[in-house]
Amino acid sequence: MSTFLGRKFFSVAALGISKITINNHSMSMQSTRYGDRLKIRASHSIIDLNVERKSCKEKIKEAHESDITEIFLSSEHLVIYTDGSLISSRAGIGLVGYRKHKEVFACSVPTRIRTPVTDINLTETKALYQAACRAAAFTLANPTIKHWHFFSDSNSAIRSVLSSGPMNAYHKISQFLDGNPEATVEISWVPTRSVLGIKRADRLAKAAALKSSKN
Repeated sequence: MSTFLGRKFFSVAALGISKITINNHSMSMQSTRYGDRLKIRASHSIIDLNVERKSCKEKIKEAHESDITEIFLSSEHLVIYTDGSLISSRAGIGLVGYRKHKEVFACSVPTRIRTPVTDINLTETKALYQAACRAAAFTLANPTIKHWHFFSDSNSAIRSVLSSGPMNAYHKISQFLDGNPEATVEISWVPTRSVLGIKRADRLAKAAALKSSKN
């Protein structure tokens, strides 16, 4: 059993990843290479059947807000929320970064989508990649940062992090972890638009998509 940000998870080995840990609401994956230094927590496909979905999301929101309060106590932590938006054949990504309760950067980027079937998933994955790039640049200018926390409402984007690909956030994340033995990274799912950071990222993504559709 492992503990992360005050929460306990029971672990099992599976799928070629060193650990998949499951509680009532989420699935946590750890890469073999980094162990506890890299946590990837997606929403579990089967949410507690004894809890209504709305109630479940509210509990996750409360747990998230409690964690964020603890995280923001230290300037060593960088928190980034990401989102993607699709309007017609154009899309946009939005992300916002926080450090000690203060917004330190925001990004609204129009983007084209070439694969209609998986367009929104690809957009969300690009958002995580851009977030990792911004985190790396911000950390370079603020080297006391040791911990990255990414939050997204897209399970598909979160689960894609350990896969290969030129637009995958894992490359930037691995560089950060390799460069500092004390560094940690958390990538977690949060309920759609129920968390303030996700709401902000959602607005940025929609603004980018609207701008893109006019080009």
